Amino acid sequence: MPQKKISPRKIKGVIIQYALHGVGPTFIARSIKMGLTTVHKYINLYKNSDLVHSDILNLLAENIAASLTSQKNIYEKPGYAHLKELFLQYHTRLENENINMKSLWQEYSQCEPSGLKYSQFYARYHRWRKENGFPKVSFNKWQLKNITKEDEKTLREWKLSNKRDKWERAVALLDLHRGCNITTISKKIERSCRTIKKWHAIYIEKGIEYLEVRRTRVIPEQTMDNIRLKKERIIKLIHESPFLHDINRTSWSLKTLAQTYKKEYGESISKTSISEYVRSERYTFKKARTVLTSPDPQYRTKLKKITNILSNLRPNEKFFSIDEFGPVAIKIRGGRTFSPNDQPRTIPQLQMSKGRLICTGALVHWN
Repeated sequence: MPQKKISPRKIKGVIIQYALHGVGPTFIARSIKMGLTTVHKYINLYKNSDLVHSDILNLLAENIAASLTSQKNIYEKPGYAHLKELFLQYHTRLENENINMKSLWQEYSQCEPSGLKYSQFYARYHRWRKENGFPKVSFNKWQLKNITKEDEKTLREWKLSNKRDKWERAVALLDLHRGCNITTISKKIERSCRTIKKWHAIYIEKGIEYLEVRRTRVIPEQTMDNIRLKKERIIKLIHESPFLHDINRTSWSLKTLAQTYKKEYGESISKTSISEYVRSERYTFKKARTVLTSPDPQYRTKLKKITNILSNLRPNEKFFSIDEFGPVAIKIRGGRTFSPNDQPRTIPQLQMSKGRLICTGALVHWN
């Protein structure tokens, strides 16, 4: 950075102490808190000037400083005049390339090893820029200088998309193209700076086609079969009482389901997977407590018996099951039909208790 400008008041103080009071440079530097090299510089300028004691006493501090600094103005040295011709080229490169002043100075110093140091080079450039009315160019390492019209059109379409992934990439790249700070962009789209830098690198190295939103992963059929099997096993366990598996609970929990699944099938399953499978089948634990769980200790025996009856049911038979309800009368209700006038139409009514009865094509199972 360029050195801090010394105030005219301090410059006059140095000259007064040296010329009028005869104070040495070291004491002057300590008393006014100025560098010893700087003190020597202004003392030498005073020695080479035309100032006399009366001028030091009567002139304002600004006039004394102006008369001293005008003798040795680094910006007017003929050896550095050719830099003015290069500053326009440097300014154009700063606007159009991903480069900063440090890189430009390194190029300059390679061509002229005995030339200006970085702070002087930096100060002279900005003085030239202000004198010629050029705006300040802010360096942004992640700025995208060149985006084709086709890519810009695609990014604007992504920005209007209802898909957040596309919107994030479009906003990030378009803002980088405008020179926005990467931290500001990160807060705007709520993504990390690391992710935005990754998109920047992909666009620079490969192009916009590699920034397409990732497609849904295709799950192999074998994995889908395994998931379906797990769902069937979980639903089967939910329909059974925890007492049948030596669990002293009236209802299932994710933890007990996971433990029982591993015990029954020799395969571990997480509680998260169980919750996901149960919800995907549109079951909730509220339903499991009131509807799906059977407390009957003979649940498996009865289920096997009913399954056996259903598997042997003939086409002209019907099945229904009634549990803990009775006695019940099964009434056959007749409708309107054609029948002879001399024959009354009757509907037989039967009273049943526990047992099995086949009547008028109906198979009745009574528990």
